[in-house]
Amino acid sequence: MSTTQTLVNPLTGQPVPSFLQPWVGKGISVGPQYPPLNRSRLLVCSPPKIGKSTLVNSNPKALVLYPEDGGATVAVAKAIRFGPVPGPEKQPKHTPLITDYQAVVRKVIEERKAGRTDIEMIVLDTVDYWLDLHAHELCREKQIVELGQYRGCGDGGGYKIRNAVLMSLLDDITAGGLGWCCLCHISQKPLRPPQGAQIRSVLALSDTQRNGLFERCEHMLHLAVKVVPDMRVKDLGGGRTTTYQAGMKSVRV
Repeated sequence: MSTTQTLVNPLTGQPVPSFLQPWVGKGISVGPQYPPLNRSRLLVCSPPKIGKSTLVNSNPKALVLYPEDGGATVAVAKAIRFGPVPGPEKQPKHTPLITDYQAVVRKVIEERKAGRTDIEMIVLDTVDYWLDLHAHELCREKQIVELGQYRGCGDGGGYKIRNAVLMSLLDDITAGGLGWCCLCHISQKPLRPPQGAQIRSVLALSDTQRNGLFERCEHMLHLAVKVVPDMRVKDLGGGRTTTYQAGMKSVRV
């Protein structure tokens, strides 16, 4: 006597056709599937001093890479952080290199694959500062003034290398079974004619960098008002869904 249960779509009430039942649990699925917060791929953006770092540092399962040093003074510091070590008079006595950040991420991925769940999300605070830091390092390495002078990597010079390193890092995090969150500043950009003298808010990234992130991220959250948010998971309508609690306002993505 068969004990196989018929899989039913909870939204339609319709069962999966009998000829597909052998693949239930082996790839066939129905209904909404909300990914866990820490397995999500997120892009969080806002002007400076709005609350990006506070948001991600409220996650106790996150490792926050903060080359910008913006996460060092957050009030709700539940996350583990890796970045510049402050010295006398707020001057960093040790500033990690891009290779140091990469080594830490590789170790987290290695431990994750071994079954450790201490860290479930990697946060980059902020991605635009990370890119600037990498540009400075590449220029110092080659003793050049700007990345366009970087030789030996075809069209794009050092810009191509810098962008590839970031995107490869995010892909490795995803492949390692972890989620990631990139924080990014918003900047003001004047529009050119024929739009006229207008100002619009844009990500502080190049078109190539922005497109690379958009191809990889699942959700984008824009913080427009200064808040003290908290990352959490709630049950809505019988299913688990990620919400971002910001004071009295909750934004579902």
